[in-house]
Amino acid sequence: MAKRLLWSGLLNRALAITKTGTHTTNSFSSLSRKRTSFITFCRDKHTLAQNTLPISVFKKQARSEEIDKMEGVWKGPLAEVPQAPVCPKKEHQLEEMFGDKRQDPYYWLRDDERKNEEMLKVMENENAYFKQCFADTVEYQEKLFQEIKARIQEDDSSVPHRKSGFFYYEKDEAGKQYKTYCRRTIPKDAAPSIHDGLKMEGVGEEQVLLDCNMIGVGREYINVLPSYSHDQTRMAYLVDVTGAEEYQLFVADLTAPRGSEEDELKLGPGIPKAPKEVDIDYYRKEHNYLMLDNGTLRKCSTNLAWAADGNHIFYVLRDHANRPFQVWQHTVGAPADSDKMIFEDKDERFYVSVSGSRDKRFLYINSSSSVTAEEYLLDATLKDTELKLIKKREHGVDYGAYIWRDFVMLLTNIDNAVNFKLMACPLKRVLEGNECGQLSELIAHNDKARVQNVTAFKDFIVVSSTEQAQEKIRVYSQMEVKGEELNLGEGVEVEFEDEVYGISYPRGEYDSPIMRFTYQSLAVPRTTYDYDMASRERATKKVQPVLGSFDKGNYKTERRWVEGHDGVKIPVSMVYRKDKVVLNDEGRVVGFLSDDGKKSKPGPVVLEGYGSYEIQNTPYFSLARLSLLNRGVVYVVAHIRGGGEMGRMWYEDGKFLKKMNTFHDFISVSEAICGEWGLAVGGKDVNEAVTPRSLVIEGGSAGGMLMGGVMNMRPDLYAGVEANVPFVDCLTTMLDESIPLTVGEFEEWGNPKEEKYYWYMKSYAPYDNVKDQTYPPVYVTAGLNDPRVGYWEPAKWVAKLREVGKGRSASEKPAVFLHVDMGAGHQSFSGRFDRLRTVARSYAFITKCLRLPEEVAE
Repeated sequence: MAKRLLWSGLLNRALAITKTGTHTTNSFSSLSRKRTSFITFCRDKHTLAQNTLPISVFKKQARSEEIDKMEGVWKGPLAEVPQAPVCPKKEHQLEEMFGDKRQDPYYWLRDDERKNEEMLKVMENENAYFKQCFADTVEYQEKLFQEIKARIQEDDSSVPHRKSGFFYYEKDEAGKQYKTYCRRTIPKDAAPSIHDGLKMEGVGEEQVLLDCNMIGVGREYINVLPSYSHDQTRMAYLVDVTGAEEYQLFVADLTAPRGSEEDELKLGPGIPKAPKEVDIDYYRKEHNYLMLDNGTLRKCSTNLAWAADGNHIFYVLRDHANRPFQVWQHTVGAPADSDKMIFEDKDERFYVSVSGSRDKRFLYINSSSSVTAEEYLLDATLKDTELKLIKKREHGVDYGAYIWRDFVMLLTNIDNAVNFKLMACPLKRVLEGNECGQLSELIAHNDKARVQNVTAFKDFIVVSSTEQAQEKIRVYSQMEVKGEELNLGEGVEVEFEDEVYGISYPRGEYDSPIMRFTYQSLAVPRTTYDYDMASRERATKKVQPVLGSFDKGNYKTERRWVEGHDGVKIPVSMVYRKDKVVLNDEGRVVGFLSDDGKKSKPGPVVLEGYGSYEIQNTPYFSLARLSLLNRGVVYVVAHIRGGGEMGRMWYEDGKFLKKMNTFHDFISVSEAICGEWGLAVGGKDVNEAVTPRSLVIEGGSAGGMLMGGVMNMRPDLYAGVEANVPFVDCLTTMLDESIPLTVGEFEEWGNPKEEKYYWYMKSYAPYDNVKDQTYPPVYVTAGLNDPRVGYWEPAKWVAKLREVGKGRSASEKPAVFLHVDMGAGHQSFSGRFDRLRTVARSYAFITKCLRLPEEVAE
């Protein structure tokens, strides 16, 4: 399924988010258009650090003596905002649609080559203005950076996972930005156990496979995605060094002898010492690292899959619109011009991916749009090179295939199973070229529970689902085969205690009884568990380290429900520090402690939202967010329509001609926070001179569109808005099929070349609806190399807000700030410490808007 990934306080327009039926291997996933990366980004942003902006940046406002006398409040000089740079306007008539003539004087900012000097000067001026306005926060940002960094265990490693006789793991080293991939051998007689670990007797010495820090030398952004051959003798890895998500492919021989440290850079076997600034092309000459394009950049997607022999690797190429559309077969060691294309989908609505079955017998080739899927099997031994179609595409029928023994299981919405059901057919039928044919039912459709994923083990089948905004895992072990039919029997649900939490999809070796998953909540650090599916015994393998005086008992999470504009109940998650708030008899937060520690009053709240692509905005723990919570912030996540938290219909009710529900839901939650719950100040009757507004909202990518939409509809509610890589010029973008990913998203937003979609989209498109009204302060980010949301969208939006809108200060111009990452893409900087700097900027903005204290005790 193709999607625009997000930036929801999570910075997630995430690469790793896939729809039901899309297989992933070794962290690879198909790039859907989703402006979804924001969730990942936002997630990383809060998990590591966040940005902050002092109040002094804004125009001086009248303030009550009570506010000025508040102890611990970081007052700052409250200097007036300097005059913002003026973006030049150039007359541009957009194509007339249905009698509607639109002018766009900032259209010229779009440069697909990113080389126009006048445009680059505008971006540089914006960054200079941002730096000027935030100058008085430099020390505070550094304080936040050090504060958050101090919670990170810099020398750390992941929990080792078993893979064909090895323990694989990644490690972080003090002072280094990126991970190092490593492995150790496992004793041959060591059976899988929940007590596995590197301290087991007989575990081999560490073998460094890939040190990503060496690739990151002199670069603002890198992303490295490794994959290992089934015999574990070779490693393939994809590298993106710009954030444009155009990957180059390398293959390493893990059995090749290593040279001395003087002669060899620790990028892997056979790699020589690098030049001062690492150039990826430099390595193409080395026999142990093969680049498929022989020096000419090939736009690889994020999917890789190995044939059974370890001599052939399958990769996916992108077309002119950045759409993954072809699967190619490469023979390791052969020239790239001998590669064979084995699959192509010319339908621009469909996105292609390749992956391997968990039992290693087959490759899956999947082509899917937002609502339709088609999938093929390929014999991994390559003895039979004919693609076997599982089920021919039928508009509106979505499915994903999973091999288990002699059956093909389909997770599908066939026969109007909106929340999906699990079906099966004999594998033999598909291999004989007859498609799946008649399907037997394994798990029936449930109106209240959305089946999300299937993980097949040799003796177990694990099903992940979502019900009432809570994620669940069920293990089946009593499967019965009767002729050509499979029966799952009764499953056992893995139990969790918290009210609000998030869990990962299970993983583990196919032949093993051990599955691994991670668990976290807004207040509980990410915890990795190994679960014995036979004995139902569970072992804690690792709890995310949080250095300092962190005590999860000081924080509390809640799940609440808000009635929407049409009576629908909207789930909301929140977290806060218990000693900063007032709780009622039921243990629910009802306000903030006054200065004397007795009375309840409104206080600072940050609200995050996304609401697109059926993405579940799952509660997650954040090291960085603690800096907000410790300063008294209540952090709230709105699980609004357009997302997937309440099942498929929750998504359907927030897309196409129902997209306005997404905006209305978010506003309903905002009104509850400022009204019924009494947690924050906001609304049309607020007197800023007496009681300033105290609700800041944030979202990114498609969540950035949400920010722009609600800001146009109810700007009075908010003290500030943070919009990261926001998809705000959606109407113009969706009318232009030359822009990457547009065609594939007609099934998400609608095709505005159809009149009904044109007028509906125009009614909410943030850029088209900027008006002469008072706006709150706005902090916007963009990535020059962003392939999902063109940098020009946030840049144009900022220019128009300044031109048309009004501010709450005497200048009558809104305080709007744009920061452009000139060397990164949708997900901002990639280094773990660089991202902390990004978070510090964000938290500075939030600090100014909410008048948070600078000093705070952990």
